[in-house]
Amino acid sequence: MTSTDQYVSLAMADVSPKIVVAHRKELSYLLCQAAEIEHMAMCQYLYAAFSLRTEPGPGLTAAQLERVERWRKVITSIASEEMLHWALVNNLLTAIGSAPFMSRPNLPHRAKGYPPSVQFALLPFGEAALRHFVYFERPNNVDVVEVAEFAPADEGPAPMTEHELQPRGQDYVSQGDLYRALDEGLERLAERLGEDGLFIGPDLAQVGPASFGWSGLTPVTDLASAKVALARIIEQGEGGSSLDLEVAHYGRFRSMLDEYLAMRGQDPTFEPAHPVAAASARTVEGEQPSGPMITDPTTRDVSDLFNAVNDLVLQVLSRYFSFGEETREQLGVLADVAFDLMVGAINPLGGLLAVLPVGDNEPGMTAGANFQLAYRSNFLLPHQRVAWVRFAERLDEAASFASSVNGDAATQAVLSRVAEGFRRNAGSLRAHLGAVQDQVQATPTMGAPGRPHIEIEPSGPYVVYGGLPMRRMRVVRSAEGEPLAWEVTERLETREVARLCRCGASATKPFCDNSHRDLVWESQVAVPTSTYRQRAKVIEGEGLLLADDHSLCTHAGFCKTRLTNVWDMVRNLSPDDSVTKGYIMAVVERCPSGTLTYRLDPDHEDVEANDGPAIGVIDDGPLFVTGDVPVGSADGEPLEIRNRMTLCRCGASDIKPLCDGTHTATGFRDS
Repeated sequence: MTSTDQYVSLAMADVSPKIVVAHRKELSYLLCQAAEIEHMAMCQYLYAAFSLRTEPGPGLTAAQLERVERWRKVITSIASEEMLHWALVNNLLTAIGSAPFMSRPNLPHRAKGYPPSVQFALLPFGEAALRHFVYFERPNNVDVVEVAEFAPADEGPAPMTEHELQPRGQDYVSQGDLYRALDEGLERLAERLGEDGLFIGPDLAQVGPASFGWSGLTPVTDLASAKVALARIIEQGEGGSSLDLEVAHYGRFRSMLDEYLAMRGQDPTFEPAHPVAAASARTVEGEQPSGPMITDPTTRDVSDLFNAVNDLVLQVLSRYFSFGEETREQLGVLADVAFDLMVGAINPLGGLLAVLPVGDNEPGMTAGANFQLAYRSNFLLPHQRVAWVRFAERLDEAASFASSVNGDAATQAVLSRVAEGFRRNAGSLRAHLGAVQDQVQATPTMGAPGRPHIEIEPSGPYVVYGGLPMRRMRVVRSAEGEPLAWEVTERLETREVARLCRCGASATKPFCDNSHRDLVWESQVAVPTSTYRQRAKVIEGEGLLLADDHSLCTHAGFCKTRLTNVWDMVRNLSPDDSVTKGYIMAVVERCPSGTLTYRLDPDHEDVEANDGPAIGVIDDGPLFVTGDVPVGSADGEPLEIRNRMTLCRCGASDIKPLCDGTHTATGFRDS
């Protein structure tokens, strides 16, 4: 047992350093640092879990092994929760308009750039590791014992002032302090910028509980949901009012340390872990590793394979969290591939490295998984099809490499299973490449920089990009109440990104106030998959053809009044009756949904009014979208691009997101 002089008692400061969050940039900087902390915490916990032995032998009885297996499950569960926290931090980053953050300082090198009290290392399971974990997860104002080599020695960075423009590292004594400061900073920025001004990221880019099966993965769209995310991180780590300490990481590690010390006291020969050394196969980016160099050729190859897979997982997750052009189904494929690689490759390879020798230079020592990153600048492959091709290609390379590694039968068995998983996931990605390519070809402008377009959040609002002009509109009616023309009654504020209500319940129509979250409503799309030309019925007249897809009708009423009926007028049209023909054209061009179109010749295209990209908010009715604005439906598939369309605002249409006139029957009102 390690002597007690290797640990020091550290009392938490009564007053934590003041953390300044005066600008969005500093908030983003600190959230990126939080993402690094969660990422490296997960790595150091997995390293300890991998180091635990799996079979009885000298220093480990069968009865003791049962306790060791329970410890492994607890540590692996905590590591999984650290990944949940990392995902929550990335939701926060995306919500405030920043990019997801995948990188971190390299391991097994000691992490730098944090306050002196925040340190990381790859330690095998044992007293030193557990004391370090307890200290790392400690609540405020708790006296704990830390491994001496991790004890704060230097002073933290100088306090930041509100006047500073450039972001930089700040001092804090615990993770909880950092997250509480972020909570306060979010409140202050939301007050200064407004919630809509702070949470400018698209709701569509938020990762929810269905993504990886984490019920606590909260989408962040406003201050309330941001505070929920931060509270979960704090309470699962150090514990809090709504989560018992014995369930939090601090309490679980503390109990594990007590059990370990008791078992060592009863049996001084008890040794639950392999003698892992956090060894490296090579230097990276000029950094000298803190552990020994691997000289055993098999171990070196397995270490390279482990790190290559870890790198690929980060690339896949970066693509997933960045939400490019992928449909919901395609995002599901990415999530499945990442999860399968973590469970089917990272875990078995990490366990294998814990038993493989470092080499003759370190007799009796095993390597362990060092979580070394070959490069850290960026993990995002921004172009969709290119990314999927490269993912599949890298999996093929990893499978071939795994099959080429020499080793004993046990090593070969692990590598064979891992290689099979690589090939399976490469096949899954390739199976969807055709759809990826087709989608890119079908919608080359969707989401292009500066191109106005509309995306639909699942169970949420329309998100309008590109600063589309918006105006309120109403129908001008005759004394008899019949429609005559459209009138613009108000020009609304032009926003680069606008969230417009789709459920019908917002108190701030046409804008979304998140009322959809409290509703039970059918939000899924049921838009026709055929084209307008395929559905429309054509009525031929002299010198004019009228096309009619009545499923799109919003009952604006221009086409049929007491005195006129556009269908009968087309059927009875005389070749020289230019007055009636002009009237028919004018009526058709007032049809907001594009239910009616006209052609002058069967071989010609439809004649359309030259309306620019804009959105009209029809009083007590749908959105009137003009100008060939691309619309992506809630299931990720694009709608047919048309010069005119109407989008449902009452939440009750049977062909959502298109309007079918149901708002009239339901009595939908703007106020």
